[in-house]
Amino acid sequence: MSNPKVKESILIEKIRINCTKAVRSKRVIAVLDTCSINLDTYKGRITDFEGVGTIAKNRYRSSYGFFIHPLYVIDEGD
Repeated sequence: MSNPKVKESILIEKIRINCTKAVRSKRVIAVLDTCSINLDTYKGRITDFEGVGTIAKNRYRSSYGFFIHPLYVIDEGD
């Protein structure tokens, strides 16, 4: 992703096109979850904070990291 020739929007579009082709004319079940990636142990070593923020707060401190939303698609007939 650090390569200037790589664009996130192009990667997303290619994945969208490939997924659309793979499930065309099929009945699928999509299972989605939300997960958090906690980066507290790397806090002193992180230099690029783009996309990193507060993921949880309690009365003692905040936790830093990011959220991901993995999606698992299952062919209903297979």
